[in-house]
Amino acid sequence: MQYRALNAVVIGGGYIGRMHARMYAENPTATLVGIVDVDEETAETVANEFDANWWATDAQTALDEYDVDVASIATPEAYHRGPATTALDHDCTVLLEKPIAETVEDALAIGEAVEQSAGELMIGYLLRFHPEYAALKNRIDEGDFGNVLSMHADRIRDREMYARAARWTNTVYYLSVHDVDLMRWYTGSEVTEAYARGTQPLEGYDTPAVVSASLEFDDGSVGTLESNWARSPEHPAYRSDQFRITGTEGFGEKRERANVQVTTNDDFSYEQPVEIHGQAVGALRHQVDHVLQCARTGETPMVSWEDGLRSLAVGNALLKSLDADRPVSIDYPDL
Repeated sequence: MQYRALNAVVIGGGYIGRMHARMYAENPTATLVGIVDVDEETAETVANEFDANWWATDAQTALDEYDVDVASIATPEAYHRGPATTALDHDCTVLLEKPIAETVEDALAIGEAVEQSAGELMIGYLLRFHPEYAALKNRIDEGDFGNVLSMHADRIRDREMYARAARWTNTVYYLSVHDVDLMRWYTGSEVTEAYARGTQPLEGYDTPAVVSASLEFDDGSVGTLESNWARSPEHPAYRSDQFRITGTEGFGEKRERANVQVTTNDDFSYEQPVEIHGQAVGALRHQVDHVLQCARTGETPMVSWEDGLRSLAVGNALLKSLDADRPVSIDYPDL
């Protein structure tokens, strides 16, 4: 069966938005038609880089004027509500970067727009599309772990990311929420209590450079996580991601991603391939493929707005725990 290429727009032309733009530009089932960013120079630059037809500074005006099927929203979480509800009001299928929003109020407004739209919405928890994390999920579902007892996650980045992102977000929203979503996905359970401790900030920012946290789930399992963007940029790997899961019948581990090592006369490095033959590969590509399929078929996306809301509630509890220096029970809104 032949499908027409879906018209895609990316709202937010920063670091993550450019990655989304590339995914659509290289996908034969989509056409990247436009870039929206509040900064006109950024919008124009990204549009030209990926051969989009147009650029704009206002999502409402652009979606009123142009025919769009799919919208990726890659603005900071504090600015998700406006473009997300606008795109849904235009019956677009939306890929919304995590977390769903900064406040529960905004998340509920986005959810209401989903329920009233002919489009779909998926929250961008792309680790569900990472082959190694998905392999662990398959083994859990097959019963190889028995009952899950504990999970542990390390998500470590260097100080260059801290300098880039700490001015508008925090390590809980930027890193920890990925692991909250994974743990919810793996167990099928909800977090009941969160306790987080943080270090001092670095480089004049307000947010801790490292956060260590523990989670309790309603099935009796526990989770621990470290989100860390204090590592020296001289480390040879861009990222260090590890995940361990222990069950009554099995144990699983996802180790640091960098599997290729290269030594030259000048240095040593880990290689983390992000493209093959000039085309991007990886979890984001699989995630965009899934969103495009949902837009074509009406299939329900893997990560719902309700998933986003519940992970946000946990993230906000972790931030509250950091301030209060005590465990915090999760206050889930009624759905």
